[in-house]
Amino acid sequence: METTVTAGGALTRIVIADLDALRAALHEAEGAPTSVRPELGSPLPDLIAGQEDETALWQRCASAFTLDPQQWIAYGNHLLACGRIGEALDAYRALSQKPRWRWHFFRYTARLHQTIEDWPRAILTWTEAMEEFRDTPRFDDILASRGSVYLRAGLLEDACSDYLELRLRQPSSPAGHLGLIRALCAMRAFGAARAVRDDAARLSVHVPPSLDSNALIQMDETLVRASGDVPSLLAFGQMLARNCLDDASAGSHLRRVLHNRSAYFSPDTWNALTLLFTDRPAVATLINELRASQTHTLSEEIAVVEAQLADGSLPAQGPNALRLRAQRATALVRLDRREEALAEVGAIARDTQDWPAVPETLSTVLEWRDVQLGDVAGAQARYWTRRRRLHTADRSHELAPVTRVAEMADVIVLTQVRNEMPNLPSFLDHHRQLGVRRFVIVDNGSEDGTAEYLAAMNDVELLMTRASYRRAGAGVEWLDPIARRPEYADTLCLRLDADERFVYPHCDRATVSDLWTYLRGRGFDGIAGPMIDLFPESLATISSFPDHVEASRYFDADVSRCPTVTPPYREYAGGVRSRSLGGKQQTLGKVPGLRGGGRVERLGSHRCSPVALADLSCALLHYKFRPDFFDRAREEIARREYAQNGQEWQRYLELETRTGEVLPAEASRPYQSWHDLVAVRLMHSSDGWDAFVDALAS
Repeated sequence: METTVTAGGALTRIVIADLDALRAALHEAEGAPTSVRPELGSPLPDLIAGQEDETALWQRCASAFTLDPQQWIAYGNHLLACGRIGEALDAYRALSQKPRWRWHFFRYTARLHQTIEDWPRAILTWTEAMEEFRDTPRFDDILASRGSVYLRAGLLEDACSDYLELRLRQPSSPAGHLGLIRALCAMRAFGAARAVRDDAARLSVHVPPSLDSNALIQMDETLVRASGDVPSLLAFGQMLARNCLDDASAGSHLRRVLHNRSAYFSPDTWNALTLLFTDRPAVATLINELRASQTHTLSEEIAVVEAQLADGSLPAQGPNALRLRAQRATALVRLDRREEALAEVGAIARDTQDWPAVPETLSTVLEWRDVQLGDVAGAQARYWTRRRRLHTADRSHELAPVTRVAEMADVIVLTQVRNEMPNLPSFLDHHRQLGVRRFVIVDNGSEDGTAEYLAAMNDVELLMTRASYRRAGAGVEWLDPIARRPEYADTLCLRLDADERFVYPHCDRATVSDLWTYLRGRGFDGIAGPMIDLFPESLATISSFPDHVEASRYFDADVSRCPTVTPPYREYAGGVRSRSLGGKQQTLGKVPGLRGGGRVERLGSHRCSPVALADLSCALLHYKFRPDFFDRAREEIARREYAQNGQEWQRYLELETRTGEVLPAEASRPYQSWHDLVAVRLMHSSDGWDAFVDALAS
């Protein structure tokens, strides 16, 4: 142990070579007057890393010695990795004491807020740093970092602003170009994003220093992930095989670009992708692993997670381990191992109870636990605490009103349509027979007379737009703001597509108004159930019927179901489309009926925020196969307005050569009424609802 002393004999600096010397120095320093805090000039993390009492040693050293900035950073990073968020913030706060340490204070404090997805505090931290470092080389780093946080928080215009400024300041740096492309893709402005990529390529030639090829590949990867169809994905793979000679880099690009994008790949697509890398076994092996992962069982998923947790590299209470534990809990729920999942999530709740914010992955399972324990209000409060950290998209300003309905109703149907004349007459008639008296319909540029037909209806509030359906989140950002209006706070909002028909137990005896009276009288805010694909004898028979709804008489009774951690807390999969597409499991669960007014919000087509669901279920009869089915598929592939740029529609075209195939299988049943769905347990009633309906008739 080396020491340095002042002329007066006071110990000012101590250098320690091993752990035993550190413990001795701590013992000596802790017995000295508190005003004597020597500077610790040792590589402290190297000395104590991996010790059972590592956290305690850090705490003792911080109290006994004067640490330098790198030691404070290492201490804060250790606390963050252990999930001790408040203590980590205190450690980073020590970096604010001296002006020359301030950059580290802002950087690591913002990083902590980003780790726990506390976006507002991360943005505030970077904004404060921006004011302090405006005229320094750090300013560009801050622009890039704040732009990234804006992007994660859904503040896309702000992200674009930061990345544009960075791009102007550093035209040869990939950060501004890549960030702007990501923000524009999130806004679904794919044409503008491609223009930025092309501009970056030109700049790389004319403005030194030039962008390296990997930066341009990253930009291409971002574009393909966001907007590429199968041909684009294969073209990207071909470019990787030609230009990215490092197997590890090529594999990383492929892994990212295929994540959540390969669900509708046909065997031919996988084979074509593999063939691109036949002379590079490591990359070909990765592709085959990604292909195999499409069929991984939940038990296999749990085994992978448990192996990662067992290797000892992640503190069990740290953010990274907690995300893995939440993933394991989610898999346990899906395996219907509810008690094990509750125990796991209970431990997660204890480990995060002092955190100022909780990431979405963890919050989702905590909200599920609240609901399982009967605390729906607690789940909703937890959800909205998290949700308020994110920007709420609202594109209702893109809608132009055409007709209005003055009379309010306690139940309304909301939908968006485009060229839906084959469906609309029966869609409206079916729901009118259920008692619906008000429809709110957005027409998205129909060219088949749909808008004119709807404008003539006195119970339809028609709005029109030619804006992008995809940019509006598949219409969610058009219709959800309408459902959130205060005047709908006591209204059942049925969110339906024009090819769906809402049914529920006793729908032949009780109206939707009766159903809503029952639900709200018992504190329920929503009703959920599966979407049931109805199909004909064969696709060739559709055109021989005057109405494709009449032709579609069959449904599959063997639809699978399993619990989930997100509302509607039960997932359905299967049906005729899954069989026809070679086993691709269609997600069929939906929450079509929710209370309006903003207490509950819809999250895409199949999920919602925490909600008190009815003790009975409903179903959506889904009439996908209409006479112009294949023409519609070609149109949607060309428009690229659906998720994954119409990859699902591309797979449907495979059926065009198989229109003569008999579609009903052994598990198929003819559909005549709601009783058929209850009989095969695809829908259920409740004693309370049965008694309520009986009372209506008496």
